[in-house]
Amino acid sequence: MYYQGDIAEIIVYNNALSETDGFAVDCYLSKKYGIAVSHPCD
Repeated sequence: MYYQGDIAEIIVYNNALSETDGFAVDCYLSKKYGIAVSHPCD
C-alpha cells in the first residue's frame, strides 16, 4: 500500500525535538492549516 494523498508541508530538523519544541511545531501547523491540537497554543 502506498500513500495516495497530498502532503502540504515537510519540516526537517537536524536533531530530535524536545516535547516543548514539538508542541511549538504543532501550534505552528495548527494556526497555518486550521488543525486542532490537544494542548493550548499561545
